[in-house]
Amino acid sequence: IRVKHGQEEAEYLHPLLEPILSETNGVIIYQEQVMEIAKQLAGYSLGGADLLRRAMGKKIKEEMDAQRETFVEGCVKNRIDPELASTIFDAVAKFASYGFNKSHAAAYALLAYHTAYLKANHPVEFYAAVMCMEMGNQAKLAAYRQEMARRGIELLPPDVNASHALFAVEDGGNGPGVRFALAAIKGVGRQAMEALALERERGGPFADMFDMVARVGNKVLNRRLLEGLIKAGALDGFGCNRRSLVESIDRALAHAHAESENAASNQVGLFGEGGIEIPKPSPVEVTEWPQMQRLAFEFDVIGFYFSSHPLEGYRPVLAQIGATDAAQILDPERTTEGRPVRLAGVVVGRRQGQPARRGPAGDRPARRQRLRLELPGLPVAVHELPACGQ
Repeated sequence: IRVKHGQEEAEYLHPLLEPILSETNGVIIYQEQVMEIAKQLAGYSLGGADLLRRAMGKKIKEEMDAQRETFVEGCVKNRIDPELASTIFDAVAKFASYGFNKSHAAAYALLAYHTAYLKANHPVEFYAAVMCMEMGNQAKLAAYRQEMARRGIELLPPDVNASHALFAVEDGGNGPGVRFALAAIKGVGRQAMEALALERERGGPFADMFDMVARVGNKVLNRRLLEGLIKAGALDGFGCNRRSLVESIDRALAHAHAESENAASNQVGLFGEGGIEIPKPSPVEVTEWPQMQRLAFEFDVIGFYFSSHPLEGYRPVLAQIGATDAAQILDPERTTEGRPVRLAGVVVGRRQGQPARRGPAGDRPARRQRLRLELPGLPVAVHELPACGQ
């Protein structure tokens, strides 16, 4: 990049490399460049150069050793020092980890430029689009949510009277934001959420859960689906606590069934009045779940904490022990590299196995406010206190 902007001069290991690598400022990028280097410096035929390209792609040691010998011998015949020839071969071999043919690289570059342009100039629409593509991946949705927060873009909560099946751009009061998709809630399904959104557009906002289930139909909105919506907070706008809504699901399904049976019977009175009016039940009155349980349910169906965070009530304690806000770790102006830091987090999962270069323990993803981290699983603590790690 510095060469491209005239801040440095391109360097070439041999003058014969300059006409081959000048368009990429001295860096080997394309497969065609590898083949041309083999032809011009080592006297390879076109077919032989293609065999070299394939050998580097496969990274088979025996083939690479044979190709090195052939390459160096060809370079020596071309009056190139054998040590320099071996260095050039090493430089060419490094290409195998990232190189493409030129047309492939050009297509990727164009796509990367378009993506970067949209992300920089139309970020709200960009995040809505990419989150639609990753609806089944909660970890990626959580990562995009963190990016949006750092850029000041609001992710609006799921709401059966505002959300669509997919993520959508919406004015959240603090400027354009992204409304969370109903279909991104674990266990609900896109087809059912499209039916729900269509009914809302047709008949207007839902008055309550009983109205919603009756209008959309109990064949579409079953117990599992309703529990997912409730635990995600998508029915919070109805004014009932989430536990009350879950306890009222059976009443809502029974009411919807009765409404459906009434409509099917098409009963008409003596004077032409409509069918029998089915009285709407009342929600079950119970106290809300404890905060930690409520947030655990929310995390399970969304993939991250939305309405609050388990550590929210511990701020005074965290301040006393000098806990660092984990977001500072990613702040280049407040770097903590090389310094010990004290973090507070919530263990949201555990992977058993052998993490690369980490010792015999599982990695633990931990969340602190708007940062999700993959952490080595504290081998000693995990082995000594297995109950705490489960």
